[in-house]
Amino acid sequence: MARFLITMHMPTANPNHRGHQITADHPAETLDEFCEELNSNAFLIVRQYYYVTDRRGSGPLGWQDRGDLIINTDHVGKVALFYGTGENVNSQ
Repeated sequence: MARFLITMHMPTANPNHRGHQITADHPAETLDEFCEELNSNAFLIVRQYYYVTDRRGSGPLGWQDRGDLIINTDHVGKVALFYGTGENVNSQ
């Protein structure tokens, strides 16, 4: 399982953000495996995560599991392994 940063080729809900990005875990272990999944399926189920900052309320800061998400692979613009907050979450 690896964490990926997925940039979607679609508008965002917030006009102040230029790109619609999803941080998600998927059973694929490499970028090549994830690419194969994208090319073989119309939809993928991923586990979505948000990074909660002090701007988003008074709850705890850090990664928040947002549950499963189905993405339409026709709208994926680009994908990278996620390295996030300075630590490689994929090496855990």
